[in-house]
Amino acid sequence: MSKALKHQRQHQRQQNGVAADAEFLDTMDQTATVLELHRSNLLRLQTDELLKAISLDVSPSSAHVHWATYAHEYIQKIQGKIESLQVDWKYDKDSPFPILSDRKNISVHS
Repeated sequence: MSKALKHQRQHQRQQNGVAADAEFLDTMDQTATVLELHRSNLLRLQTDELLKAISLDVSPSSAHVHWATYAHEYIQKIQGKIESLQVDWKYDKDSPFPILSDRKNISVHS
């Protein structure tokens, strides 16, 4: 097979692929797709903000590590909401994630 014929067939396959992709885009519900993309972007941004908010502050002079004040307040609010649900939480003692306590005796997973 000549190089020109191979090149022509490859070009035709690429055009068919582009046409198939364009046809697929025309058939799908773009509104739902855009909304899903917006939702996932929003979740990603919220997660990024949450990770920044709960970062630990490290004191350069003493290397003392503590929660940022706003992060600690946020965690307390979340803990209060969870406790207000009045659900009997079950905990598996054989869990690979043991429960530890911090200085304020708040149970946290390690």
